[in-house]
Amino acid sequence: MILGLAGLWGQFPVLAQPVAEGCYADWQSYVPYPPAQWPVKRIRLVAHIIVPPDSSHIFPDTVDGRYKIMGLIQDASYKYRHLQPMRLPTASAYIPDGRVEFVLEYAHIFYHPRADWDWSVHNTHSKRVRAALRMYKELVLDDPRMVHRQDAIHLLFAERSQASVRRQFEGVASGIGSKDWVLMLDTWHEVSRGGWPSGLMAHELGHNLGLFHTTTKTGPLNDGCDDTPTYPVNTDCWHGDTCSNNIMDYNAHAGALTACQLGKVHQALSGHMATVHQAVIPDWCIHHPEHTIFIARDSSETWCGERRLWGDVVLLPGSTLRLQCPVHMPPGGRIIVSARARLILSGQGRVTHSCEGTHWQGVVLRKKGKHDSGRLEKEAAHNQLENCRQCEPVWTKKPKNEAF
Repeated sequence: MILGLAGLWGQFPVLAQPVAEGCYADWQSYVPYPPAQWPVKRIRLVAHIIVPPDSSHIFPDTVDGRYKIMGLIQDASYKYRHLQPMRLPTASAYIPDGRVEFVLEYAHIFYHPRADWDWSVHNTHSKRVRAALRMYKELVLDDPRMVHRQDAIHLLFAERSQASVRRQFEGVASGIGSKDWVLMLDTWHEVSRGGWPSGLMAHELGHNLGLFHTTTKTGPLNDGCDDTPTYPVNTDCWHGDTCSNNIMDYNAHAGALTACQLGKVHQALSGHMATVHQAVIPDWCIHHPEHTIFIARDSSETWCGERRLWGDVVLLPGSTLRLQCPVHMPPGGRIIVSARARLILSGQGRVTHSCEGTHWQGVVLRKKGKHDSGRLEKEAAHNQLENCRQCEPVWTKKPKNEAF
C-alpha cells in the first residue's frame, strides 16, 4: 500500500515505518528531497585497462585516451545529478537531482599488459564473473601498491579479440551494494565506432549503489520499489517515446530514477547496506560554509535518516526542525537556532561528529529580548549533543553583521 505524508512529503510514495526502524532500515528516510538539504555523495573510482598483446584495440595510454574514460564517468555522473522525469506512469514525484557523483582522477587510470587474458573465451555470464573476480583479486587485492584498494569501486575495462565472432559492449557489476568492481567489455570498441556507453556505465554502477533491474527482457521483475513502472507492456522496448528511461531498465534513454530507488541508493551510501559506503569520499570531514542549510522562516521540518552534513544549519526565526535520527556535523560546524525557532531531538535523534581528532562547535541559541530566544528540546536522555567543542548550548544576541 502506498501512503502520503503531509507537507512536502505528501508528494512522495511512502510506507509507514516506526521511526526506530526508519533511521537505518527504511529507504524513505533517505530520499534526497529537498536536494539542497542533502550533501552530494561522491563515489571514488579507479580504472584498470587490460592490455592484450595487440594493444591497438584499447583506450590508448594517452591524454586523449584517458580523458575519454574520464568523460564516460563524468557523463554517468551527469545522469545522476540531472535526472529526467520518468516516461512511464509512476507513483513517484520527480526528483531532479540524485545527489550522487562519481570521481575518477587522471592518475587513477592504470594499464595492465596481460598476455594471458583472452576475453573472447569468456562467452557466458558465469565465465565473465569468474574472470572478473580473478582479475580484481590479482590486480587490486593482491597488489599492496594499488591505490584505494579498499575504498573505491574498481572499473575493469577489457576488450575481446578482433577474431571474436560476437562483439557487443556490456557490463557486469560485482553485486548489489558491493563496492568491489564493475567489468566493462568492449567499451573501446563501442567508442571507436561512434558509440558512447555512459548509460551502461551508469546502469552497472547503479547495481553497486544498491539497485536491482526493474525488469527482464521477457517480463516484470520485483526490484523492491513500488514506484518503479511495471511491465509487460513495454518489455524489451529499447528506443522511443513510449519506452522506459529508467537507468535500471534495458533502454536507450537511461536517465531517470524514482524516489524509492534514490532512497535505496542513499541508504546504501550511508552505511546501511553491504560495502559500497566504503567508496564514499569523506567530504563531511571538511567544513564547507557555502553549504549551510537554512530552515525557512515559520516552517516546520522533520529529518529522518542518518545525515552527514558539509556545512552549518541555520533555523530562521519561527522555524522548527525535528531530528529523528543521528546528524553528523563537520569540523567547526554550528547549528544556529534563531529567536522563536526550535531544534527538537526525538526518536533516535542526536547531533554528533565522526571525524577523528576534531570537533564540531555546538548549538548557538539566539536571543531577542527577555523572553524571545531560540530553544533546544531533548525528548529523551539519549537525545544528546556529542563530540562538540561546547556541548552546552550557548545563548547570544544576533551579531549586527549576520546576514540572516
